[in-house]
Amino acid sequence: MEYGKNRKTIKTIDRRISRYTFKYYLCLLKYDMNMKKIKVTLLLLATMILSQGIMAQVLSENTKRKFTVGVNLYTTWWQTEFLNPDVKTRTINQGVDVFFMYNIALKENSLNSFSVGLEIRNENMYTNATINDIKADTIVFTPIEENYKRSKINMTYIGLPLELKFRAKNGFKANIGFKVGYRIDSKQLYVGDRPDDQKRVKVKTKKINKMEDFSYGPFLRIGYKWITAYAYYELSKKFKRDLGPKVSAVSLGISVTPF
Repeated sequence: MEYGKNRKTIKTIDRRISRYTFKYYLCLLKYDMNMKKIKVTLLLLATMILSQGIMAQVLSENTKRKFTVGVNLYTTWWQTEFLNPDVKTRTINQGVDVFFMYNIALKENSLNSFSVGLEIRNENMYTNATINDIKADTIVFTPIEENYKRSKINMTYIGLPLELKFRAKNGFKANIGFKVGYRIDSKQLYVGDRPDDQKRVKVKTKKINKMEDFSYGPFLRIGYKWITAYAYYELSKKFKRDLGPKVSAVSLGISVTPF
């Protein structure tokens, strides 16, 4: 009898060790994935810095004044009025813009210029809710009751930015502008338990109905040489009036212009 009890005790201990070992390696895996994300971000920034130095040597001063290529990295504070007050947005909603500008000097050999360009903008709005039916005549967000990891809507725009650039010889610069974007894609992503059977799923649905095609608003960039602070205030709304919640963007971040 004593031998049988010992065997059961050993089996129980083995199961616990196996369970803790699994959790340990799962934590290591999550840590490794987070580290990979950090490394990719650092690699991207390092590449930008390196390319800035290389392009500074390859391109002539005149060419560098005519063209600007850069990226805006930011978080968006969503200004919202949902029908259900329990629907909340996340504090951090990361977004990115990639832009190309052609600069026209205001005066001959002037550091100040007027610029026109092309931009691709990608925005995310994370919430604790999902859209019931993205093809409905009226878009409604409903709070999630199941366990979930992530729920967001994503919008992609192609845009036309216009700006005035004021530069000093010491490297300080201030850019003020206005941009108009046309929406080329929209989708909803949900990662969490399925209501029917509580099975973990990842569901992506595209082309959200009743969204405005155009977005527009002023922006500002202030900083030193190739890195500046970035701010954008959206005057337009994401959804058509009375056919969805009132949603608009206020974005803050940094702008990196390798050349």
